[in-house]
Amino acid sequence: MNPKIAIIARVGAHKPFEAKGLKLEKTEVVSTPYGDSRPIHFFRHDGLEFALLSRHGEAGYDLSAPFLNPKANLYALKSLGIGKILAWVAPGSLREEMAPGDLVIPHDVLDEGRGGPQTFFTGVGWGF
Repeated sequence: MNPKIAIIARVGAHKPFEAKGLKLEKTEVVSTPYGDSRPIHFFRHDGLEFALLSRHGEAGYDLSAPFLNPKANLYALKSLGIGKILAWVAPGSLREEMAPGDLVIPHDVLDEGRGGPQTFFTGVGWGF
């Protein structure tokens, strides 16, 4: 397989694809200079090949945001030839006036990565 697109999603995101009958070709953990990636699932459906990575865990919420290794995950996907990534998050709010489904544009950001690097390309321009 040689997918050009990947999805980074919620815990166990591969399971709904399997339940809908999409063919899981293989699952792979990639060793990178930043450590091991999360398991990457490779799917094929109607001629479309894509990879899927559940960043927080396979069956449960194994890793919370401060303990993720985004550099390893992104490096792994790029090393596999993937050039496009679709990713989303499911944030929450403690404000009652914000309901599920509301579009909210924040004026500040809570960095749950605990102040980690803001770029993957320190001092080297674009790419690696």
